[in-house]
Amino acid sequence: MQEIAGTRRNTVRYIYEEYEYHIDTMSPVIYRCATRKTTGCRGTARVDAAGVVTVYWPHKGHQPNRNVLEEAHMRQEMLDLAARTNAPPKEIFDKVCRRNPVVALNFSFVVIKRAIQRVRAKLRLPTSATFQDLSEVLNDYAPT
Repeated sequence: MQEIAGTRRNTVRYIYEEYEYHIDTMSPVIYRCATRKTTGCRGTARVDAAGVVTVYWPHKGHQPNRNVLEEAHMRQEMLDLAARTNAPPKEIFDKVCRRNPVVALNFSFVVIKRAIQRVRAKLRLPTSATFQDLSEVLNDYAPT
């Protein structure tokens, strides 16, 4: 079972045989289908102590997502590029999407643009509260 970052902070998505699972809150060895609320799927898997995954309730009502890992890698690549470069969000989006156009069909520029803005906002220096703080920052400033 492969792990990838979830959509919320400190969450994990689990991928097994191209199906996506979330860990059950009541039992840490049971994984339930991530689409159970939207599709009614009751797909469930269990991981034993040896790490062997057993699907003991089959998936119904939806097909496996064959590109879920590629989607996660593409999204992370876009966010990494946003942190390292000053390229506009559209340029980053287009550059990464051109490499794998089949997977790119599942992406929305508006969603990625907002994620890029959040990454860049975290990298900004804090705003100085007083002129004294600002003068200290400017005195330490070294142009690059």
